[in-house]
Amino acid sequence: MHFDVTGNVVVSLFTAEAPATARLRTATVETPHPAGPLQSTTWQSDGINIAHLRAPLTAPLHLLLSEHGEAITLLFNLRGKLHINGNHELAGSQHNLFYHTAGNATLHAEALHLELFAVLFPKQKFLQLLSECPDELQNFCEQVNTGSSAALSATPLNTNLQVQTVINSIRQSTFTGGLQHLFLNAKVMELLVLLTESYTRSKQPQSLYLKKEYDRERILFARDYLLKNMDYPPTLTELANIAGINVFKLKRGFKETFGQTVFEYLAETRLELAKNDLLHTDKSVTEIAFELGYSSLQHFSGAFKKRFGVAPGGVKGQ
Repeated sequence: MHFDVTGNVVVSLFTAEAPATARLRTATVETPHPAGPLQSTTWQSDGINIAHLRAPLTAPLHLLLSEHGEAITLLFNLRGKLHINGNHELAGSQHNLFYHTAGNATLHAEALHLELFAVLFPKQKFLQLLSECPDELQNFCEQVNTGSSAALSATPLNTNLQVQTVINSIRQSTFTGGLQHLFLNAKVMELLVLLTESYTRSKQPQSLYLKKEYDRERILFARDYLLKNMDYPPTLTELANIAGINVFKLKRGFKETFGQTVFEYLAETRLELAKNDLLHTDKSVTEIAFELGYSSLQHFSGAFKKRFGVAPGGVKGQ
C-alpha cells in the first residue's frame, strides 16, 4: 500500500512489496513534504497491510491510496477531516469500511492535524477471512463479490474507546517474529468484530443530539484535553467551559460520540494505559498509579483488579 502525494513527493507507507514467502514486515519512515512532515509506521502480515500516518499540516494534503488490484480498506480517521473519493467524509474519531474496485482511493485532508489508521485487505484475503460473512455485513460482502464499489455505512461510524485501545495496542506492540504475526492477525479480526458491532448500533433507531459539526469538534476537543490532563482532570463544569459548550451538551454529546460518559471514558483510558505500562515499561505500580492521577495506590489496585480480574502486581510479574 502506498500513499502518493498528488503533484509533489511520493510517500510510500509500504516501501516495497514483500516477497511472496514473507509473512511479516514492519517499517517506520518520515517523509518531508511542503504541507508538513509525514510520519508513518506500517505492518504487513499475510498479505494484510496496516498503516498509521500522522502529519501536522500547514496546508491541505491530497493523498492517493494505491494498490494493484481490488482492495477493501478499513479506515479510521483519528484526527482531522478526510474526504474519500469526493463522496465520503470522515471527521476525527470516525471510521468506515470501503471497497474500491479500481484498487485506489483519493484522500483529501484539510485540517491542521492529520492522523489516520488503515487496514487494507486484498479482495480474496478479505473474502477468505469472512468466508462465513456475518449477517450484519452481508450486503457489503455481496457487493465485494459482485465487484461493486461500496462503503459499509452510509454515514460515518464513531470510533469508541474499545476500537482506539486495539489500535493503540498494535502501535505499541513489542512482539516480534511469529508472535507479532499471530498478534496482528488477532487484532485485525478484533477490529472487524468491533466494526460490525459499531455498524449494528448505528442501524438502531436513535435521536442524534449533536447536529452541528462545530458541536462535535468541541466534544473531540474536550476528549483530547481530558486525556492530556489525566493526572489532574478538570471537573465537568471546568471541561465544558474549556471546550466552549454547556455541561448538558458536553454530557449528552460525549456519550453519543464515544458510548461512555466523560468519566467512564477517563477511568477506562487510565486503566488501559496502566496495563500497557505494567506490561511494557519498568515503572513500578506506585509510579504508574500516581502518574495517571489516582488518589491512592489502594484506589488504583482496586479499580485495576475490578477491570482485569488481577491485581497490578500480578500483571507486572508476568
